[in-house]
Amino acid sequence: MIKAIFNFFLAWLVLFSSIGFAVYQVQRPGFIGTQSRDVRLYERLSGELGSLLPTDAKKNIPFTDAEIKDIVTTTIDANTFYDIETKVTDTYTGYLTSRSDSLNFTYPLATIKTNLQTAITNAMVAQYASEPTCKTTQLKGWQATNGIPACQLPTNNILSTQVNTLFAQQAASVANQLPDSWTLSQPNDGLVKQRGYVTEGVKIIELIWAATFGFILLYLLIFRSRAFLSLAFIFLLAGLLEVGFSYIGWDWLGRTISDSLTTMNQATAGAITDLVAAVLDIMKTILGNLSIITLSAGGLSLILGIFYKFKKVSDIAAK
Repeated sequence: MIKAIFNFFLAWLVLFSSIGFAVYQVQRPGFIGTQSRDVRLYERLSGELGSLLPTDAKKNIPFTDAEIKDIVTTTIDANTFYDIETKVTDTYTGYLTSRSDSLNFTYPLATIKTNLQTAITNAMVAQYASEPTCKTTQLKGWQATNGIPACQLPTNNILSTQVNTLFAQQAASVANQLPDSWTLSQPNDGLVKQRGYVTEGVKIIELIWAATFGFILLYLLIFRSRAFLSLAFIFLLAGLLEVGFSYIGWDWLGRTISDSLTTMNQATAGAITDLVAAVLDIMKTILGNLSIITLSAGGLSLILGIFYKFKKVSDIAAK
């Protein structure tokens, strides 16, 4: 009876070890960045910029949603976005899992600032070019130092050759509001608390691995050939549990996370849901592969158990 309970317990321990191995992959350097590329997170977010920006904020921006998208995508292209995201997520996972003691991350913004200035200037020039030519009454008080004028200067006006320069100066004043580099702020109390939870979680996963390996090794050392039939039951049950969790557990987790995003902007929530789904699909694949290994180990143990059982019977009969 006690042995049966222990076998059942060890089967669940194998299951938790497998799930832990799948979850453990999230903290691997570059993992989140790779999944973001796979679900085209940048393309999703940049395509929904119009809905991502608050309505009040857009009132103060003299550009359409399409122009805003062009400015942002020109300023930060896909490769830059994924590079920054990968480095930031790696920095946070390194801190949360206690691989590093602080958030040591600095990203130079000089190129981004230059791209932003160029993109805003081009957008202003394009919008200005669509304006009608100024009437004589509109020339008085005409200026291009604060926003886009409501009309174009005639080509014979001396200021007409300076318009692009004036727009560039406006764009520069916007770009110069960005710092020369972006440095992550040091952890607040909430992040420090989360770090404790995550670090403990990683330790628990590693402890489960050690316990699983230790118990199986102990099983073999104590029972030797007699252990194989019990191990067959353990691995086969664990494999079936892994298959069941692959079909139910990850989907349930995905729905739970998705439901928790209902208060977010719909476009943002959709993009994050897709990213989470991609990560969970990887975990599902990993656990699926592990279930094959576990079931194979169960089948091999069963064959060895039967072999040694018949061998023992043959040895007894021979005597």
